[in-house]
Amino acid sequence: MRRDMRDFGSGRLLALCRSSIGLLGGIGVVLMMLTVLTDAVLRFAVSSPLAGSMEYVSFWYMVAIAFFGFALAERYGEHIDAPLIFDRLPAQLRREFVVVGKVLFLIVLISMAWWGWEEALRQYAVGERGGAAGVAIWPARFFVPIGATACAIEVIVNIFSRTGSGTADRDSTGR
Repeated sequence: MRRDMRDFGSGRLLALCRSSIGLLGGIGVVLMMLTVLTDAVLRFAVSSPLAGSMEYVSFWYMVAIAFFGFALAERYGEHIDAPLIFDRLPAQLRREFVVVGKVLFLIVLISMAWWGWEEALRQYAVGERGGAAGVAIWPARFFVPIGATACAIEVIVNIFSRTGSGTADRDSTGR
């Protein structure tokens, strides 16, 4: 019997979280494009850059895009893989490697979420600001633990939805 996200508590809550992470990453892309465009136009038109644009792009938008993107890549099986040898292995061994790899990835993600949370709390306590514009960057520090946690949830869902479903028979990504 195929398991899916409804098997993991409230399927609606998980779906809402998944959609929200995707939306936040997409908003980060749009905001980064608009900020860079506005900065370039202002530099060219009036010889005055947009204050804080570098801080927003590097500390806010890029972090959101990367860490929320990890969860989306896991959700859709789009992480980089090396199928040259893996796809030649017997199906059972491929399934075992996929599960072991996912568990190791899960350990890394949980570590990133844990230490990222601690660092975000430290930066919150000091009110971290960056650059000459004094942009508050401590709120963006929470993107790391949120994104790592979202990706960890996707890994857990994938481990349980793929175990016994035969999807590792197809290729190295489990698709």
